Amino acid sequence: MRTTGMVLVALLMLGQVAYAKEKKAEAKVTAPATPTAKPVDKDALTIKRLVEGLRQAAKASAAAKEEPDLVSLLLATVAETAVSGVIHGHYALAGCGQALRSGGMGADDTRAYARDMAQNWQQTSQLYGRLAAHKAFDPELRNIFQSLALINEKASQTAGLLAQWAELTSDNGRAATFEAALEDYRGQVKAFVAFVQGPGK
Repeated sequence: MRTTGMVLVALLMLGQVAYAKEKKAEAKVTAPATPTAKPVDKDALTIKRLVEGLRQAAKASAAAKEEPDLVSLLLATVAETAVSGVIHGHYALAGCGQALRSGGMGADDTRAYARDMAQNWQQTSQLYGRLAAHKAFDPELRNIFQSLALINEKASQTAGLLAQWAELTSDNGRAATFEAALEDYRGQVKAFVAFVQGPGK
């Protein structure tokens, strides 16, 4: 669909912008690292290598005139992943909440998983927020990115409430607060999916 495809174009562009900033930052470094320097972020290096590899492969694909070209294939994949991500986020939170309530998953595990999800969604929300503020995008794209930023922020908050409930599972008030937030999140996801799919879907 058109709007979803546009979302993924922008996501790839974000990766390119991040890579360009990393290259610029590297160029400013003049002194070698010292033993007391901050440890290297292996995750950041992995993402950097991934972006660089994708850029090189995209150039090769374009030169070979492949059909479909690699960029289009990547963008289609990212678009579908963006939509699936918000849907599956609800499934994950609902499933963890039910497992905690039924005793199918221990409180310690639930709390750890919920905290991880809260942190990851917070980071994702910030990325979408940066895209929403990008001047290169038209209002429709900005609206989509802003919606994604808000949904991921809501997911992060809901995961945080799940972690709080897991700290004291006997507290029915915490359980009710989490479940109310989960229902609100579900409503936002439903509205977003209907929006990107368009009328008649």
